[in-house]
Amino acid sequence: MLSGIGVYFQREGELDRYTYRFHGAGCCVEKDGITCDYDYSVNNISFSLWKFKQFIMTHPKYKNENLSDNYLEIELYHLIEQGKLSWMTWGGTIWKVYEYII
Repeated sequence: MLSGIGVYFQREGELDRYTYRFHGAGCCVEKDGITCDYDYSVNNISFSLWKFKQFIMTHPKYKNENLSDNYLEIELYHLIEQGKLSWMTWGGTIWKVYEYII
């Protein structure tokens, strides 16, 4: 557990009209029906395609775009090629989880 959870932040709460809930290695943040769910550690933020798609499907600007998983995977892969994201590597295995290094 990161040091601020339970000290600076409760496990669930509200802050400036954002509701949040820490879970396992992650956090789910919601505002105005838009959901952003991600995992974190000291040096990175990571998310799966499913979590990314949930964000899109709850966002009023993008929810009617009907973006396919294949399209999203290609666009996220472009971010990997540009060095903005990477695949999460853990225990010598590359996981199909997108990672942003802080």
